[in-house]
Amino acid sequence: MAFGIRGLLRGGGDAGEVVRHTVGNALVLHGPDKISPEAQNLALAVVADAEHDIVVLDLGADLPTSSWESIAAALPRRRRGLRIMACGQHRGMAALVGQWLSERLNRTVVAPDGVLVRGAAGTLFVDSATGSGWVRFRKGRPPVVLGKRFPAPPWDGAITDVTPSSASGEIEPLPGGLWVRPVGDPAVLARHRNRLVADVPCTDQLMTVLVGCPGTGALHLDDIIRFWRDLAPEHRDRARFVQYGEVLLHPGRSFGQTLADVLESPVVCYSGVPVGSPYRYEIKAVRTDGVLGWEPYAIELGFAPRKAGGEAARPRVLRHRPPIIGAEQVDERVYWYAPDAVVEVVQAGLWVRPPKLPAGAGRVREVVLDAERVALFYDDTVAARTRRMKELAVDLGARLDVGARDFGVLVEASRAGEFGPAGVIGFDGASAGEGATAKIRRPVVTALDGGEWTEGATAKIHRSALAALTADTAEHPVVAPLSVAPVDVDLTWTAPVEVAGGKEIGAERAWLREDLGGAFAELAEPVERIHSENPRLQADVADSIAVRLFLGERGAAINAGLRSGAGGTHVPLGRCVLSGVARLPSHRGASIYRTTPGAADWAAYRERLAVRDRGFVSALTAPCAGLTGDTDVVIWSLAGRRTALLEPDDAFAVRDRVLFVPGTPFKVLEVAEPAAGRRGMILLREMGLNEMSDDGVVATNRVSFDEIALTSMHRSLEKWAETPPVERVGAASVDRFTGLPGLTRV
Repeated sequence: MAFGIRGLLRGGGDAGEVVRHTVGNALVLHGPDKISPEAQNLALAVVADAEHDIVVLDLGADLPTSSWESIAAALPRRRRGLRIMACGQHRGMAALVGQWLSERLNRTVVAPDGVLVRGAAGTLFVDSATGSGWVRFRKGRPPVVLGKRFPAPPWDGAITDVTPSSASGEIEPLPGGLWVRPVGDPAVLARHRNRLVADVPCTDQLMTVLVGCPGTGALHLDDIIRFWRDLAPEHRDRARFVQYGEVLLHPGRSFGQTLADVLESPVVCYSGVPVGSPYRYEIKAVRTDGVLGWEPYAIELGFAPRKAGGEAARPRVLRHRPPIIGAEQVDERVYWYAPDAVVEVVQAGLWVRPPKLPAGAGRVREVVLDAERVALFYDDTVAARTRRMKELAVDLGARLDVGARDFGVLVEASRAGEFGPAGVIGFDGASAGEGATAKIRRPVVTALDGGEWTEGATAKIHRSALAALTADTAEHPVVAPLSVAPVDVDLTWTAPVEVAGGKEIGAERAWLREDLGGAFAELAEPVERIHSENPRLQADVADSIAVRLFLGERGAAINAGLRSGAGGTHVPLGRCVLSGVARLPSHRGASIYRTTPGAADWAAYRERLAVRDRGFVSALTAPCAGLTGDTDVVIWSLAGRRTALLEPDDAFAVRDRVLFVPGTPFKVLEVAEPAAGRRGMILLREMGLNEMSDDGVVATNRVSFDEIALTSMHRSLEKWAETPPVERVGAASVDRFTGLPGLTRV
């Protein structure tokens, strides 16, 4: 309930009203006008403080400082300390107000001295300016700087200010950890800083140390060595390194092994950037363009420094995630998959092998992670069982979560040494000289001559990328880079290269905020509440807002635009929707909707083996009484997303919706037109790993998948026939369930 008082102004004059509201974990004090969106969002995001009452001052532009007595009077009378934050025009006055309140009320007050930055999952961080931080004020005592972060992790005092590490490098504190990076283009650094601030959680026990920055020059190892020397010994065990950009590594050594060797200390590396809440976060691999890709299965890797004159020990997988939710673990990093096969988590992905460890295990376990691809190794040491292992690997790939499945590549275990990140296998000389011909695994390409991947094509490759690449033969060593300028190198390879899509969508999110204007904050309030209750949704709030807009009144226009193939505002909005949908729970099994296809639709489906749709495709987990078409369209889902968490609460709401993203391929398994006394039926299966190429060629060796899906869908139809359908689709969304995937749909 609001609490209003008339403030007594020191020196007389009119009274100024201060209104008190409890919002989330905070008490918001504001003027006669309603709470500003900034104050509301801050109050909803901040986590509870066990020792202090959290107070957000939303003073507006016209409330004079003489009204501080009103603020003091509006605060509840108790002995707990206060944590003060300010919004709007007076946000920089929090420390001054805090000092005054500590004297006036004889209470401990903590306030930020500097610009307050909101990090992931409610973390509050005071900017990295020298001397800034959370300051504790107590009556009659000097102020004390407590640290940079709230809640404060044990490592909060590790490095508190932006510190030069060299003429070209800096160490910068972030809400979720520390960033050792080059001094680069301010606009590039700002773009990545915003992402790291918003996404990287501040965990209580572990400190994320990001190294490098995409789009800038390569970081020198001396910068990392100086950082390590400045880091207090008690914080070193908490450090988790992440290679976030280019680093001048030792030739033939991985990032983690290079760090262990130059720091002369064991180190632990994340296999990507942590994203999410402090209590439930994911690790996302960092692609060469800086975009976050798939979620590795090996989460933490431990490296030990190599002994003088000896070989380095193989990295240890210290923490991992299971290949499939609910899989039975039978040994360290090993899971049961079939009576004759297990799945082992390795650095580069997963390895399908017999329960008894085959020869050549070291070869598979030593392959380093490629942020562009998930390796699905399958054992081929015994010819008689190779086909069986491959079939199981294909089946495993189709069952992976959507992020990993989209990047999956099948690899024979005997050829594990040929798989790896962007790498040069050898040169036509002793060094990577200007214009040298290089044999590569997967190029770090900035441009192609003609844009086609053909044998012998010339591509521009950043020379700085060559430092970390390994040579297969001693006579063709890889040398350290001489500059970061692109050089022309002839590329040769024996297999086609598939380039994964996707890029950072910060610009699209910014566009959405601008497009919505003042409505953005209003839409953000319920979404942020949903995020707080569902940690897996922790992402940019703009993505979830975009999903709600799509599920609501703007969905039909977005889909129409996407299916037209033309440009327009549906493109940035659609990309935000796609990013938000990826966070939703997946649905595996049958889904359905009912419609009435036309004659042309039936003819098209009889002629096609598979279809793709440029737009989002909606189905339901069970029939809807309001959809009265004469044909059941049943889709067996591998990775369709359940939208219940973000469905609108109006006539557009759909209960039990399953959403398939644009470009999803569907295989046509069974088509039967309606006849007397019998409903029509179209049975589709969402296709998985490498089943359909970009030019529409469909793999023909997935018969077992088809049989499993058909059996499941027929059983679902039998079950649904025994249960009367209920209303699931709001009146305004009925048109979303017309037509067929791949054909003209609303």
